[in-house]
Amino acid sequence: MKLEVRAEKLQWAIQKLQKNQQKQLSLPILEAIYLEAKENTLILRTTNLHVGTEVVIPVKVEQEGKVAVRYDLLSQVLSNLKTKEDKIEFSFDGNLFTVKTPYSQVNMTSYNADEFPTLPKIADAPSFTLPITDFIDGVQSVMYAAAQTDIKPEISSVYIYTDGNELVFVSTDSFRLAEKRVVVENVGDFPGVIFPIKNVQEFIRVFAREEGNFSVLVSENQISFETESLYFVSRVIDGTYPNYQQIIPTESTTTITLLHSELTSALRLVHIFSDDFHQIFLRTEKEREKVIFSAKNVEVGESEAEVDAHIQGEDIEIKFNYRYLYDVLSHQMGDSISIELTETRKPFVVRYVGEPSFLYLIMPMR
Repeated sequence: MKLEVRAEKLQWAIQKLQKNQQKQLSLPILEAIYLEAKENTLILRTTNLHVGTEVVIPVKVEQEGKVAVRYDLLSQVLSNLKTKEDKIEFSFDGNLFTVKTPYSQVNMTSYNADEFPTLPKIADAPSFTLPITDFIDGVQSVMYAAAQTDIKPEISSVYIYTDGNELVFVSTDSFRLAEKRVVVENVGDFPGVIFPIKNVQEFIRVFAREEGNFSVLVSENQISFETESLYFVSRVIDGTYPNYQQIIPTESTTTITLLHSELTSALRLVHIFSDDFHQIFLRTEKEREKVIFSAKNVEVGESEAEVDAHIQGEDIEIKFNYRYLYDVLSHQMGDSISIELTETRKPFVVRYVGEPSFLYLIMPMR
């Protein structure tokens, strides 16, 4: 192998590839990055067997070949090159892999490239094309509501399925739930996939700031995303997602509409005095058109904050985990918030006014 590559292109590619954080005693090849030069392109690939990423960039190839070297070492070498070192030469003679610039040279030991796992390609499976930003918006709108432990893998994930011409993204940790709908042309129909939250985070890192469309393919065991220069594949959870729709209230007895900024300020103040369970009380006063948020901690004190609101229906009082409401406010989708309540012990729904594609549900505390 021998090739010449521009530093800017190479550094972009390296940033898209994930570093396997765990020491692989049984499969040290998983600590490597696979490099293959052919037809004036350089293919770069990493995997941890749960997710895999492949990047293709243009290069000047003098001699085709392939090699695998430690990802962390190559990444450190490239990040410490001088800014004026725009052209980089890679060469491999069957023993040592060499990184050479006009100002430096590094020789690295290598792995057997033939031992590097191939990335699976999904074939004969439902597929569709949509803007990258739409898919990222879908998963980012709900992923914070997923469980953060692997005890129940089904809910430590983002559930994705089709409903007519909409792609639906859902996450829940059993205490709150977020749903986001994205309209997609020619989305077709496919069984829902359960996309593990850890792999979702890696997917976002790879495609963040990318523009244009990508192709999405879905199979029983995997989901993949592909552009001309990027390919990402992930395993999906083999399981059944909870039938969440049955717990979403179909009507409400009280609806509160208030400004996002005022609600956020009130919660920030009140939660300072919440207890170890982050309990916050909400109480409506319809005649005064006020919503009162309060918290009390016997060890540090108590606080109360009023927010102007438009209130429809009956007055109500409810307590909930502050963090669950604050999380959705940090993903601002509008200036006004609607809170729809039924009974003190039943879940309530949070929506952004004018944003019908998003729904958020919170279980109250008892």
